[in-house]
Amino acid sequence: MRNKLNLLPLIEALIWIALVPLFFKFIPERKIAATIAGFGFFMIPLFFLFTHMPKSPLLNFEHEVFHKKYLGLNLHKWSILLTLQFWILFAVPIFFSRLIYWSEDFQSFRFFGIFSADEWHHLSSKSYMVMVIGMGLFGYFYNKTNAKRPSLH
Repeated sequence: MRNKLNLLPLIEALIWIALVPLFFKFIPERKIAATIAGFGFFMIPLFFLFTHMPKSPLLNFEHEVFHKKYLGLNLHKWSILLTLQFWILFAVPIFFSRLIYWSEDFQSFRFFGIFSADEWHHLSSKSYMVMVIGMGLFGYFYNKTNAKRPSLH
């Protein structure tokens, strides 16, 4: 069960990618569809961060992914950083901007005074894929090496 939980955020993130276009197809009010989609993009990284935080009972912190370093960080820390970059730079600003400025047209937004809403949204999709790759690599290597070990239960 522990191994499958490590892939759950990745599976949720991939399913969400497939669901978002359906929201826009079947929900006539575009702002409502965008808010539902944004809520998922806000919550999926939080779920990953919550289930992968230090001292999580869901993870075996003796596992090699916590000790083998790549560019100075272990794979767990890389997956956390890749998730945080999406959540802090894109999910939070886009989701809350939509809510705070509900009556305004999203296309009129400027993020950080530099990027139009379209540009920022385009960058966010790239950032989301980076996050998904980080989640996937962590889950893959965590499960791959755990599968080699005999279970003590």
